[in-house]
Amino acid sequence: MGYITAIKGSKAIPELITLWDKSTQIEDFIGELKTYIKKNITKTINLDQQYEIEYVDDSENTKRYPAKTSAKPIFLLHNILTVISQNRQLKNKKEYDERVFYKFPFHLYKKEKWDVEHIDSNTENPLNELKDQKEWIAYSFEEIATSSDNYEALKNEVKEFICLPDETKEDEYNPKFTKLHDEILKQVKSEGLQDNKLKNQIGNFTLLDSKTNRGYGNALFPTKRRWIIGKDQGIKYDVEYDENCDKGYRIIESKGQIAFVPPVTKQVFLKYYTTMPNDNLSWCIDDFECYRTNMERLLNEEGFI
Repeated sequence: MGYITAIKGSKAIPELITLWDKSTQIEDFIGELKTYIKKNITKTINLDQQYEIEYVDDSENTKRYPAKTSAKPIFLLHNILTVISQNRQLKNKKEYDERVFYKFPFHLYKKEKWDVEHIDSNTENPLNELKDQKEWIAYSFEEIATSSDNYEALKNEVKEFICLPDETKEDEYNPKFTKLHDEILKQVKSEGLQDNKLKNQIGNFTLLDSKTNRGYGNALFPTKRRWIIGKDQGIKYDVEYDENCDKGYRIIESKGQIAFVPPVTKQVFLKYYTTMPNDNLSWCIDDFECYRTNMERLLNEEGFI
């Protein structure tokens, strides 16, 4: 019922009252309630197209490409079914006390505003401002520095860009950013999803609170991963610029506001669904397919497909 009320809000209350009034016994009510829940869940998710449809924000083509917000119910449902599946398996093991079972925290979910966010960036943030470009360079270089084949040369270029004065003109810093941006991406051993169409399909989205989503824009996968873990642990990451530093910047960790991270979102960035993940630097086609397969399996187990 938590899912129904989260999606339908107060509209569900009179419908439930009607079900109760029509039932003569509690067993009848429970039976009708189960039917009601399944019927309404089926209505809220696009079962015919969910694995192939492109979820993009395009108000002019909503019939063909629904806005991402229309996909939000299925991601919430996947989280709930994940919890149910884990609890069901624990219940079958007699050594576990029922009190250790985990329930999806709807009270925390309702406190936040949620976005359906790309896992492998779709470059939604154009990074036109020098400030944003510096931040992207710093976080991204931090992720690939240890594995870079050209670390020293890149480090010097990074520092040169980071130390550009704030009053630098756009026609000067944009070409430098484009060059450095492309060089950093070359150092990422796996380049994520190569098919742009896949980037807007269900295997490349997850739920994220709006504040976190706005915070990391089109960051690389490992940067998102680190920030998600930080949110879960109450750790905040900031860039401190200092031309006296080796790279022109340092990443500062401080105590931050802890946030509820849905279980599936955590599992996505920990590559929980991929049996043999190749790396933690990108979201690859294997990750995409394993994640989608898990979603399909849980929906199938509950009889939704």
